[in-house]
Amino acid sequence: KKGLESKSQAVKVSYLQWFLNCFHQGTISTTFCDFKGELLKIVEKSAQNVTQTPILCEGLAAACIILSITSTKDDSIASFWNIVLDMKKEIFTSDKFIGGLGSESLCNIIILSEKLLLNFYNDLKGPSTRLFRCILQAATSNNSKVHLRAIETIEKLMNSGNGTTFAIELLKELTKIMEKSKIISESDESGSSSDDTISATKIIAIILTICTSDRSAEDIPSILNHAMLVCSHQAVFN
Repeated sequence: KKGLESKSQAVKVSYLQWFLNCFHQGTISTTFCDFKGELLKIVEKSAQNVTQTPILCEGLAAACIILSITSTKDDSIASFWNIVLDMKKEIFTSDKFIGGLGSESLCNIIILSEKLLLNFYNDLKGPSTRLFRCILQAATSNNSKVHLRAIETIEKLMNSGNGTTFAIELLKELTKIMEKSKIISESDESGSSSDDTISATKIIAIILTICTSDRSAEDIPSILNHAMLVCSHQAVFN
């Protein structure tokens, strides 16, 4: 708790990231976390300072910890749910915020999106499109750690009870992203890439992760129809 109360942002973020990594790796039991109140204060502060990226990063990490130890809505932290479940607020998912993040915080965006979709999909207020877009932005990242973490999340989404719905939503968003981005074909990937380009190899990895998951016979045609739009892109086709 002392680390969370530190006035140094660097110290606070380091503590938050350490706890989050421990929960993700299973080295600390979720029952160990008895400081939900302190975490809630950090999230609430970030929601009141949406133009300050360092404070938002603190809130993002704290939100991920709460979501990692909570699989059902806890009424004792109602203000937390008002912040993370309202998709229209885009407190942690705006393009402006995500565009300036490092790899650790981008991985936290993936965790946030994953937990909300897997555990609280029916509780979301407003369209969930933004969460799928966040995952895909990470999956097309030039950072290999971020890309692989996003692919891992897509696999979890595909294996969930809402797998078919998630597959279609991901393919829809992927189509939109590709229409607005410069796709580098495999033959051009040996050259230098930039933040405004997307590797065709990463696009293919996303498509394969979505389309090779087990689906019922009646769901396959719908998924394939959306996949065909993505696969028709020249960079991917080549």
